[in-house]
Amino acid sequence: MKNILVAFGDSYGAGAELFDDNWNNGEKQKSYDDKNFVQLLGKDYDAVLNYSTSGASIPSYIDQLKQFQTDYNYDDHFTVLVMITQHNRDYIYTKERGWINIFPNVSMFDKNLKPIEEKWYRTVEYPETGIHNWYTTISLLQNFFYQRQANVNDFYIEQFKLSPSNTHFDFLVNYNKIYTSPLISELFFPDQGSSHTSTMDWRKFISTDNYKEYFATGFHPNEEGHKIISKRIKELL
Repeated sequence: MKNILVAFGDSYGAGAELFDDNWNNGEKQKSYDDKNFVQLLGKDYDAVLNYSTSGASIPSYIDQLKQFQTDYNYDDHFTVLVMITQHNRDYIYTKERGWINIFPNVSMFDKNLKPIEEKWYRTVEYPETGIHNWYTTISLLQNFFYQRQANVNDFYIEQFKLSPSNTHFDFLVNYNKIYTSPLISELFFPDQGSSHTSTMDWRKFISTDNYKEYFATGFHPNEEGHKIISKRIKELL
């Protein structure tokens, strides 16, 4: 039996900007990347399955779950780490491009998405839609892993925003499995406070010493930043 670490997540888990300043939506970690926090955590396991995808939204974790279903087997033990991304990202279908991840200012990375981005965020209400996406996706993941609890332990960690609490939806999820405070904010931008209800204030954060020391130019942690993230997650698991 192998003891395998599984990671769901976004560009942070995918190690964006660890080796250069270029990164694109939809990218996975580089094959030679042994420096992102998932791989650092994986040193305590027999193998690592890192499904983290740059630009991923919470609803798009369904795609990562499908990858896990393909790799899953009954003979191994899996520790599943779900790193929860920004709540205002979404996963939408377009006739031209099929299913795509979208988030505010996504057109900075793909100019062709500008009309879609503008129309979407002009007509769809947030944070309400983001809250609904959060509950439905986390509930689906938890139920999937619960059915495989004999050899799967799943954990959930917020990265940038406090987990929602809504009496209409709370029954859907097991909060005991979720680290509800935003880990990245706590580690690198404690002045914002872990109980802050809005997402991490990047405009203020980029002027801090922590950003200059632990982050690359495009909002992603550098090698030292990944070490700090890995150490804290290890304490939580």
